[in-house]
Amino acid sequence: MSITSSFGRKEILDKISNKRVIISSEQTRELLWLSKVSMKVNKWSDFCEKMDISISTLKKWRKGKSSIDGDFLGKIVKLIPEEKYYLFKNMKILDKNWGRSKGGKKSVEARIEKWGVEGFNKQLLEASLASGGFLNWHKTMKRNQPKMYSEIQRKRWKNYIEIINRDPKFHQRKTKTIIERFGKDFFTKIGLKGAESGKVNEIERAVIHINKKLFPSIKFKTHMTLYDVNLDCVYIKKQKIIAVEEILGSRKNRSVTFFELANILEKKRVLEKNGLKVPFFLTTRFKTPYQRYFHCDGCLWMIDNDIIPIFTDLEWSIKTKQEIIEKNSYDLKNIDNFCRSIIQKNKSRMKSGVKIEINRKFDSFEQSVDNILKKNGIKTGGKRALRTVYNTYIVSDNFMKEKNTAIFISKRHIGSILGNCLIAKLLLVSPVKTIGIIISPKREIKRKIVKKLIDLYVDKFYYNLKEFEKDLEGR
Repeated sequence: MSITSSFGRKEILDKISNKRVIISSEQTRELLWLSKVSMKVNKWSDFCEKMDISISTLKKWRKGKSSIDGDFLGKIVKLIPEEKYYLFKNMKILDKNWGRSKGGKKSVEARIEKWGVEGFNKQLLEASLASGGFLNWHKTMKRNQPKMYSEIQRKRWKNYIEIINRDPKFHQRKTKTIIERFGKDFFTKIGLKGAESGKVNEIERAVIHINKKLFPSIKFKTHMTLYDVNLDCVYIKKQKIIAVEEILGSRKNRSVTFFELANILEKKRVLEKNGLKVPFFLTTRFKTPYQRYFHCDGCLWMIDNDIIPIFTDLEWSIKTKQEIIEKNSYDLKNIDNFCRSIIQKNKSRMKSGVKIEINRKFDSFEQSVDNILKKNGIKTGGKRALRTVYNTYIVSDNFMKEKNTAIFISKRHIGSILGNCLIAKLLLVSPVKTIGIIISPKREIKRKIVKKLIDLYVDKFYYNLKEFEKDLEGR
């Protein structure tokens, strides 16, 4: 069937709904371009995200390599002006399953006709067992076609996550069923297995290269799991663990750095709880590619918690690691003094940065929080500089003087809130209470470690502005 007349919106939508549509590549490109302009997006990637399609699908449609989903075209119809509806002329409309199931249906029908239903099912089972089943497919694909396997699995998980996001009840039901069947640590174990099989990144590769040069008699295992904790590098000598190491990439943001350090500290506590007390290295670069120094107050906090900071771009620091492994000495005065000298050296620059941050106007989310506080009769002090015991500073997004409470806000990044709350609770000259507000959280907020850090360092945490406002109104 093709559309040759009746170009009204309703008529077109009725005919293409739940169908597949064949259209020339020229018409497709013009329709897509018109809808992109209507949506006021600059990049095709942004267009795909808003229209809920992949870039690869878009490319196929633009080149006329496959039929187009009618429901997607329905969105296009609503975006473009009516005078452009002539572009739908002579479009061929097909059944929803056309192309995808055509060959499969014919094959199945022919086999059922040949063997009957019972014979067909028996043949299907025998074929599955002979090939090793679905598990063997995974092994074969991983070995022979890793790139294709990765792409297939990525699409499967993306589709699964989309289903979960659309239906929260489905997610709760599915999660409950899995936990009942495999135990409450099922998802944690999946995450650990994924971390174990993860590739060594560039920074980790550079650190391991240095380690092998320094300690030729020691074996190094990367991404090793101990007591349900995944570690970047484990030092093994004579089948005995003699040290562990976490490798941290370059970070520009102090709060996110402290969030990652809190994760590392929790790993150390788990190891010690299980009786493994060995040197624990935190290895990173002192100077980042952006010519910024690593946050030395973070290093001092690690030293206070018996974690040893090592800088790969400072020769004396690498020698410190060598002495600790060879002599098992824990004299960290040189690292401590170095970090304190860097903080002192950058004191004036740090204070200038704090003043700029305090004088910066509220963004839309910060302003919303301020308005909610004032609406409920709470006096706000605006942004405030808070000094740490290491003579560094953080700036709160708002401050309630009467309650001695610092408020930290982020649109999506929980790490930014938790890092600041940690500093406010543990490292200030005058500790304060903390409130954390996240506007639109990412899925990482459901991680077990994140929930634990919220309990440790945040007095009150809100998952959206409505929750925050409702709590204040109910006081």
